[in-house]
Amino acid sequence: IKSRTSGPAVTLTATYNNISFEIDMVPVLEFKTKPNLPVFKKMSGEHPWHLVPKPLKDGESPHLQWRYCFYRYEQDLLSSKGRIKPIIRHLK
Repeated sequence: IKSRTSGPAVTLTATYNNISFEIDMVPVLEFKTKPNLPVFKKMSGEHPWHLVPKPLKDGESPHLQWRYCFYRYEQDLLSSKGRIKPIIRHLK
């Protein structure tokens, strides 16, 4: 097993019988209560949310830069709107 880093992520590479596979690991912080953001006053559900390290390429303090991740809330929103997910994919 070998490892390498790229920003906050660590990639593990394992080789067995000439077959290699990689696992990317990124540290996250999980919070159980809703964030104090105006948009969440309208959202239903009590899902955890995360902070993920995401340094800007030209940022002054890359070790201090994080982004919000609302994966479970996004799942609820997309499933409640019917077939909106294929439309979003098409627009990208």
